[in-house]
Amino acid sequence: MHTLARGFAEALTRTDRVRVYTPNGRPPSPGSYEQKPVLTGRLAADARLLAAEPIDVWLALNAGLLPLLPRLSGRRFVYVHGKDFLTPWIAYGPAWLEAFRRPHLRALRKALRRRTLVAHRDAAHRYLTNSRQTATLAVTRLGIRPDQIVVCPPGVEDHFFQSQDPAPPGRLRLITVSRLTRFTRRKNVDGVLRAVALLRSELPVEYVVVGDGDDRPFLERTARDLGVMDAVTFKGALSAGELAQCYRNADLFVLASKATAQDFEGFGIVYLEACASGMPVLCSVEGGATDAVEDGRNGILIRESSPAAIAAGIRRFARERSRFSEDTVRAWAERFRWPRVAAQLRATIAESTVDRP
Repeated sequence: MHTLARGFAEALTRTDRVRVYTPNGRPPSPGSYEQKPVLTGRLAADARLLAAEPIDVWLALNAGLLPLLPRLSGRRFVYVHGKDFLTPWIAYGPAWLEAFRRPHLRALRKALRRRTLVAHRDAAHRYLTNSRQTATLAVTRLGIRPDQIVVCPPGVEDHFFQSQDPAPPGRLRLITVSRLTRFTRRKNVDGVLRAVALLRSELPVEYVVVGDGDDRPFLERTARDLGVMDAVTFKGALSAGELAQCYRNADLFVLASKATAQDFEGFGIVYLEACASGMPVLCSVEGGATDAVEDGRNGILIRESSPAAIAAGIRRFARERSRFSEDTVRAWAERFRWPRVAAQLRATIAESTVDRP
């Protein structure tokens, strides 16, 4: 199950009875909530199955589920991430959409999927968005009324809250945590490598990259070509305990993502996971990550994602690092603990009326 879905389910089950419906045959994930792997992927069959369930509130975790909602009773909420509108996915799209699966029809298929979402946009009583940027997209791309939207960021797991290990003198330890795939190249890890190359002659920089994927060979080759491989460590995918140790041993989390017409950082939960360790972060203003970072309080915001801008942000941190109190940075992340996020979601549900279709 997706981390976001698991987080919401675990947090809500402390006060409510939660039942999670997943595709038929998918093995249950660890959790204290009830799980039913029964969905078939066929609209009529799933509508009949779910309509017979004694559910008061439905929470769909992607706009692609909108075609199903009009067939369900009770209050209906949709959590959206941003890419729901940029590169729409439809769980129960009309059969004729399959005729547009060829690559040269990709743009037309995307437009038709968005049209399907627009046709069902009133099926939800409220939309929950992970950031203000996503809320703006919901209005401009799907035509959702602003009064239907509530910004509800994702939460941070408790195990990320910990203390930093003392920084060794004369070293600046940077860390990035990201999937390293061609599809997620907008995460801009190569931009950080180039920034490290720019800084090598003036700062004692060490850079750890956590994550794996098909783009890792490209990034390792880039580090070698830049002559910074001796300052860079590629850790690969890590366990939760190993990742926590990496957070304790770093001074600054760096992820300066780029926004594109097809993709952007909807929120950036990794920034808050780093802050929970008391570690400040550096990110760009592109996308929704600015909801997770306040410049000068829990991190540094840069205006663009170029290597020069990233290097300038790291220089600024080196000059101002004493102003970023570990307790202050961690306190920022405290606002996003899952129980608080779940309380906000429950309040939104309680305040919503049922006079929508």
